[in-house]
Amino acid sequence: MPAYPHLLENTIDWGAIQKRVDAMAMLGVPYDANALANANRLAYTQALAIAAKLAAAGGPSGMANTEVIALIAYMQRLGVDIRGAK
Repeated sequence: MPAYPHLLENTIDWGAIQKRVDAMAMLGVPYDANALANANRLAYTQALAIAAKLAAAGGPSGMANTEVIALIAYMQRLGVDIRGAK
């Protein structure tokens, strides 16, 4: 598998997150009111928590703004919503 070094180097475009959430909400993605109003803040808070866990586990520090953190957040989220559906 390739190393994908750009994930460790490229930074997250925090300003684009709210626009993406707004667009997906218009398409019918069911976001709650907090996500619709605070997507950037929620994403950044989540990134800080993931980066802190990564550093605590012996990984590199200062990664909160990198795309690898966004990928980790995405992968952690996979299947979560469907398990909660009834």
